[in-house]
Amino acid sequence: MINIVGPDALTAFEVLSDPAAHLHLYGKREAREGRKMGHVTRLGSGPK
Repeated sequence: MINIVGPDALTAFEVLSDPAAHLHLYGKREAREGRKMGHVTRLGSGPK
């Protein structure tokens, strides 16, 4: 699992090029510095 924090949420869709990655955004309207906006999980045999 990788946390998506702050403005990084605006480009989080890039991780979806990996079919094993699943993006979970929390629906928060404002991406402030340090605010957890979501996370990415990846199912597989290890980190990529």
